[in-house]
Amino acid sequence: MGLRYRLRQLKNNLTAGPLSAAAEREVAAVLSPAEQALFARLSLADQWHSVRVLGDLRGAGYNDPDLLAAALLHDVGKTRYPLTAWDRTVIVVGAVLLPQRTAQWGAGPAEGWRRPFVVRAQHPAWGAEIGPDYSPLEAGLGFAVKLATPHDFQGRAALQAQKAKPLARRLACFTAAPDVFLHGRETIYRDGVRVGWLASGGYGHTVGCAIGYGYVRRAEGVDTAFLQSGTWELEVARARVPAALHLKPLYDPAGARIKA
Repeated sequence: MGLRYRLRQLKNNLTAGPLSAAAEREVAAVLSPAEQALFARLSLADQWHSVRVLGDLRGAGYNDPDLLAAALLHDVGKTRYPLTAWDRTVIVVGAVLLPQRTAQWGAGPAEGWRRPFVVRAQHPAWGAEIGPDYSPLEAGLGFAVKLATPHDFQGRAALQAQKAKPLARRLACFTAAPDVFLHGRETIYRDGVRVGWLASGGYGHTVGCAIGYGYVRRAEGVDTAFLQSGTWELEVARARVPAALHLKPLYDPAGARIKA
């Protein structure tokens, strides 16, 4: 991104005020009350940025409810480590003057002086597949939760109740052709019916194809038989492309390299 964009971004970060009444009505029309509470945790600058993204999508003719909600909530990862005006200034100046160093500083944990650079680099992935709205059972992490233990823990009763009935959504991995660009929020179709959207996407250099992760949703329940059957597609830039669903890791599924 160019210098002019970065300077405009810096100005917006330093001068952002509360949303206008019109903008608040737009947000309320798209998001549920729970989603509005999450949106309210964003900084004022990020709230305005998200509203502008929403306007750009509508101006381009996009009206899918899930896509519009994603436009408003795409920066919620930043709420994990709130940034001050000074942090944002450092990020913008660093991106302009030292782009390569800024990228290097963005690796690792969000600690010390590197914290704002790490937030900038890593926030898109935070909360993508796993967050407070998803359970370990839905995310395929049931093996890591010991429900049979005699010791109680927070959320145990909720997980036991959820395990007793079919899961309404499950996390799955999707792959597509190498020339397909996945970014996240692409709609998932099974036999032509919309059943969810990707939480994240990218290119898998080791496996040589596009990879995306997303939750498959179905009111009647999502079991393994449902996931392993049907024809899967992803909507990318308004075009549907063939996809394959995977329930096991794409690389070293048996864990042989780890055990070696």
